[in-house]
Amino acid sequence: MQGLGDLEVTYSWVALPETAHRPAIVLAQKIKIPTATNRDIGTGRFDAQSYVIIGKSWGPVHLNVNLGYLFVGRVPTAQLRDQFVYDASLDFPVSPRLTLFVEGYGNTSPEVGVAGSQAISVGAEYQLTRHVNAFVAVADDTNDLRIGRIGLNYGW
Repeated sequence: MQGLGDLEVTYSWVALPETAHRPAIVLAQKIKIPTATNRDIGTGRFDAQSYVIIGKSWGPVHLNVNLGYLFVGRVPTAQLRDQFVYDASLDFPVSPRLTLFVEGYGNTSPEVGVAGSQAISVGAEYQLTRHVNAFVAVADDTNDLRIGRIGLNYGW
């Protein structure tokens, strides 16, 4: 399997800012734009995911919990299902630009006859510029798959 995957764009809005006694609440919408040409890594259909992010800090350590629902683009070759998705992560800053993180994530059944999965991941994120971060992570999931992720995050 080779080639670039799909492009994801996420918009978010802070509904409630964090206080000393309350976590922040963020509402988000992710759109998957089908840019993958290899059908092993992309469906050729748009997907949309709506979710809530709950975040709380204790000193430099930050906890995020994401709860969402993924609406998948239907394809004639598979019986894909919409899914409940979840993620929890802890970020540990080690310098002004470098953060280490650990996260657990999963989803309900993505396709008729296929079980949902869970994974645990460790990684690092480095601030390249004021708006751009690069990240790398490795994960192990319930299907004994080893997953590597690299990417860029742009925030404004």
